[in-house]
Amino acid sequence: GIPVCPHCAAAGKESKSSESKGYTSLPRSIEDMPFHGKKAIVVTMSRRFECKTCGKTFQASLSEFSSLSPHYSNRQVRNICNKSMTKVPFEKVAEDLWVDEGTVRKYFAIEAERRAKEYKFYTPKHIGIDESKVHDGSKAGVFYVCIMDTGTDEPEHNGIIQLEEIPRNAENVLKLLEKFDDIHNIETVSMDMCLAYRNAV
Repeated sequence: GIPVCPHCAAAGKESKSSESKGYTSLPRSIEDMPFHGKKAIVVTMSRRFECKTCGKTFQASLSEFSSLSPHYSNRQVRNICNKSMTKVPFEKVAEDLWVDEGTVRKYFAIEAERRAKEYKFYTPKHIGIDESKVHDGSKAGVFYVCIMDTGTDEPEHNGIIQLEEIPRNAENVLKLLEKFDDIHNIETVSMDMCLAYRNAV
């Protein structure tokens, strides 16, 4: 069918560059999940349309493109988000997925916000507390306090389970810990020598 114009929401008509060339199509490239450890690029031909109402031209949207980025496929964005939330360093995630570290940090922040709204927290027996700095263009950056499940009996659950952009002091860290349904279920805590973490625990 004829797509809806993104400029004025009216139905478009197929654009003709000339009678001899017929309908126009433009190649579009997106980065997909790596294939056997190699970078994967998907190239598709995107049809061009002209709006009957406003006269502006536009390209048909493609379901393979992520709504979060015009450069990556849905699968690649989902992959970056999931990998960024594990205990693997951002630098290593970027290397494995053939993206730059800034991209990993960007989707880490997006995924952190999504999980904060939707994720149902459980109380693990063994946790780790640390922080992650996300570069947001400012000199200082943004710091997130992370709580991770470090238990070895269920390794599929290992990874970040709580994440919030909060000042790193004992009061805020304690509030983050108190979000667990049963804080007394926690048996061990792994952390560095940060005074805020020590005082909170």
